[in-house]
Amino acid sequence: MSGLNKKPVLFNSTRGSMKIRIVFLVISVLTTSIVSCVNKNQQEDGAEVVEIPKEFFTIPDIPLMISTPEQQAVFLAQHYWDNFDFRDSAVLNSSEAFDRFYIEYLMVLVNVSEEEAGKSISTLIRDASINSDITKFLLDQAEKYLYHPNSPIRNEMLYEEFVKGALESNVVDELVKVRYQYQYDMVRKNKPGNLAADFGYTFKDGTVSSLYQTPADKMILYFHNPDCPECRVTKEKISASQLVQELIGEGKLTILAIYPDKDIELWKKHYNEYPDNWINVYDEATILMDDEVYDLKAIPTLYLLDGDKSVILRDAPFEEIEYYLNNQQ
Repeated sequence: MSGLNKKPVLFNSTRGSMKIRIVFLVISVLTTSIVSCVNKNQQEDGAEVVEIPKEFFTIPDIPLMISTPEQQAVFLAQHYWDNFDFRDSAVLNSSEAFDRFYIEYLMVLVNVSEEEAGKSISTLIRDASINSDITKFLLDQAEKYLYHPNSPIRNEMLYEEFVKGALESNVVDELVKVRYQYQYDMVRKNKPGNLAADFGYTFKDGTVSSLYQTPADKMILYFHNPDCPECRVTKEKISASQLVQELIGEGKLTILAIYPDKDIELWKKHYNEYPDNWINVYDEATILMDDEVYDLKAIPTLYLLDGDKSVILRDAPFEEIEYYLNNQQ
């Protein structure tokens, strides 16, 4: 998550109204069943979409003079919640429909700068603080969509802003803030633009080295478990990528596959299943997991580093890494 680089939000200011299409989101959400927009009281045939009554919430119209998608996104980031009454918890009775409005808001945020998104989220959490139930819902859904490893719209840059707001809020329980503080510390580790944390690793023959002792023009860190089905899928994607093979052959890309868990015999059993042109190693002391040097809440986890070991992409899907590499040629 790592961030979502796609631009799924399209705006149309005809007659001052706002239209939002979320093609990528709708496909992903329906596929993963993260959110349901169907009233559970309706039968499957002829099911109806739950709608929030207009007196609860209407998205502000975009002024006609704001014509570019970039300007429209900024306007909505600033004004999306203007018509929402944070004092009224009744909207939570239509929580599934409210979820749709909330997801659309998150899609607006990925279309603005980090600064604009941060200001918008800070204002939202501040305004919501008059109602602890609304605040809890907003924060819970932010965690669900922006931080959960299986969310199709995971974006830890945005989630960091929500967690920051939670830590500053006077309506979030202090015990709950302990969890938010942990999450805040984790999302700030190895952020894009920062140097990646160094770590040691061990080869099959027992020799040792470290990340910073491994020269590379660009490097994919592939944290994995050979017994994990999704890891196998990701391994096959990387192996099948013609671009990756070309870059490795040209000496422009290195794959460092790290097994961070304890069962070394399992890693050795599957050792020969990995390409010979990868660096296939393990963390003998399990420091990566025990000390949480990297946020490995889900496996596999992929990072893309530059030649100085600065993070380019953090916890990104392989498709995003491949897209970046293809557009840097």
